[in-house]
Amino acid sequence: MIAASLKDHRIEVRPQTVQIRGLWDSLDWRIASTGMDLESRVTAGSNQAEIYLLPPREYGQRGTLYVDAGSDFALPSAISPTGLGNRVSKLTSGRAILRVAEFEVSFTEVLIFDDLNKHVGTIEIDLVSELHQTWIRLRPKRGYESDLARALVAVTAYGSSLATMDSSVDLWRAILWLRGRRRFDYSAGFHVPLDGSMGYEVALGKLLAYLLAAAKRNLDGLFRDIDTEFAHEFRVATRRARSLIAAAESNLRGEVARPLRRRLGEAAAMAGDLRDLDVALEEIPHISWLNTPEVVGKINKLRQASLEALRSYLEGESLNSTLEDWSSLALQLIISDPTDQPPLGERAAFQLEGSRRRMVKLASDSRTHTDAERLHALRKSAKQLRYLLEAYSSIIDQKAASLSISDMKVLQDYLGKLQDRATLAALLDQLKIESVDQSIFEIPDGVETALAHFISPSASRHWVALISSIKRQPNSGNKAKHRRGL
Repeated sequence: MIAASLKDHRIEVRPQTVQIRGLWDSLDWRIASTGMDLESRVTAGSNQAEIYLLPPREYGQRGTLYVDAGSDFALPSAISPTGLGNRVSKLTSGRAILRVAEFEVSFTEVLIFDDLNKHVGTIEIDLVSELHQTWIRLRPKRGYESDLARALVAVTAYGSSLATMDSSVDLWRAILWLRGRRRFDYSAGFHVPLDGSMGYEVALGKLLAYLLAAAKRNLDGLFRDIDTEFAHEFRVATRRARSLIAAAESNLRGEVARPLRRRLGEAAAMAGDLRDLDVALEEIPHISWLNTPEVVGKINKLRQASLEALRSYLEGESLNSTLEDWSSLALQLIISDPTDQPPLGERAAFQLEGSRRRMVKLASDSRTHTDAERLHALRKSAKQLRYLLEAYSSIIDQKAASLSISDMKVLQDYLGKLQDRATLAALLDQLKIESVDQSIFEIPDGVETALAHFISPSASRHWVALISSIKRQPNSGNKAKHRRGL
């Protein structure tokens, strides 16, 4: 059939083989965000994988990936040749790569040659038994895209049964879905579609369940110390869950919410200690007077002690109990009766307005300009507001949200620098390093500009538009109720 449809081309069909295909990506999905695929292919009986970095509709780079038996993680340095490993490292900012999906495929290659016997590309035909789908993929050599495109049209016109996968469908993501996985499983960033008219507690349960799944996905990599991002994502997941529970406390029983909040704080702190030391090790090479073998050695010793304490915590009963209670609360909220709840839009607007009001109060106080403790309180309020904005992003007008986030950016950047200095100062004190540049303990320049921008009239107008976009959402008819017993 293929030969008949490609009568103007010479073809060479490579025999069908059964392979195990894997999809790999970095924790924050940086490879996927570039439009690339990182695939591994293992023929039965082989102890190493071929790995391909594939741009859309083009030939990619091929190499070999060496992974320990049973491992789902690897570093780009495990890829040979070095040039391909370096490219993957650049795409991921040096982060670990994760095997996020794996499946069996019957794989056939059809090599296409033009009338001058020039290899113009390859048509891959993949039969994925799990999906009962045949997938045709074009691999043109650079400069021969149009030639191979015409060849593919001829094939699909002759045998439409081959082209069963719509071009708009991403088979990799379909495989993830089939396996009960999602593209952002490791990320604590919110990817939960909500509706402003749904019951608030049901929505809260979905958000907490998503964050719980993200936290659990990072536990193995965190314990094995594969990559610093596992600690970061685990800490962020627990912090965001804690923040949402705090904002919802009037809707939850105190004996449920408060103990869980406290234990989530403990979990975040355990991962946070390790993460802060990792950040210090990344930053110290840029601080000449601190970048000495003695200082780096001391920080590495602290890191090892922190890692051992964290591993002990991860294996202990305290974390298991926290995760069980987290899961139980999320489930109770998800299955609760939405007719007895205020609509999400109403509660979201109330929480966001309250959070920003606290920030504005602190930012408007002239004492905040020179008071490190007040600036620290402002930073915590800013983080709470940011978490709420991200949690409710699917019910907020995106243009209004973009303007308000832009208004906060100057202040957040400033507070981030302030926190970095505070963390470094605490570390130096812990290391008992006395001969330091005292300027790092000073409040950095720019506080007045950052505070003034946040409380400016234009920022206030943008905020009003954001809140209005939430309040304009359809109301489910649910009445705002008193606290419920969960």
